[in-house]
Amino acid sequence: MSKHLTKQNIQDIIALIGRMKGKITWGKITNSVNDKLNLPHAMLSLKNRPEIAEAYAARRSVLDDLEKQKKKVAKAPAPQLPENPPEHIEKLDERIFALEDRLHTVLYNAKVNGVDIVRMERPPTPVDFSPSKG
Repeated sequence: MSKHLTKQNIQDIIALIGRMKGKITWGKITNSVNDKLNLPHAMLSLKNRPEIAEAYAARRSVLDDLEKQKKKVAKAPAPQLPENPPEHIEKLDERIFALEDRLHTVLYNAKVNGVDIVRMERPPTPVDFSPSKG
């Protein structure tokens, strides 16, 4: 037999609804009220309370909005395809060739000046230009 709900009981139920996560239903609310608050009530007796129904509707709308936001995946716009793909590929090939040529020039200059590839790959040694004490 269900007991009469006091104002404190109603506030506890509203707080319980506010803490619920995931998809909430009246069945889950009824089970939680029975288990956690030790207030055995039927689903209809909880639904007929306007304060509890408002808390349920508010929490459900918040959780539904969160679910919709999760489903909206940030999609990057599709890259624009070039108007003439063969010409675009040819330009990219020319650019790759120019970059490779510059790389070979830098490597040759490094070799001529005695800089090995290991030294070129690590960051330069910091130099302190502040006046020294002493």
